Amino acid sequence: MRTTSFSLEVLTLLFLTLIPWPGPSVFKITCSRDNSKIVRKVKLPLECPFHPQRDIFAPQHSAKLQHRPSQWTCAFCGKSFYEERHLDTHFDQRHKNQINKVVR
Repeated sequence: MRTTSFSLEVLTLLFLTLIPWPGPSVFKITCSRDNSKIVRKVKLPLECPFHPQRDIFAPQHSAKLQHRPSQWTCAFCGKSFYEERHLDTHFDQRHKNQINKVVR
């Protein structure tokens, strides 16, 4: 059962790589932050839609400064937060323009 589930996931992933990536005029965030964090850990070819250059949250992720476990700071404006999720909300509300555009 586990191998069937794994095979289905792999086939789904391969199918998704065949879908064309939207052009730069399309500006709709459909990727979640959690999924983009997972993809950053894997080395992928540039043609893959999951390549880090296509990661729309990369500029925001690189602007997260963690000084200690309970202090996160925004590198764009210097505002500090007690939890990373509050910093993510801050990015969504104050720095929406600081995301990557789609790379073709």
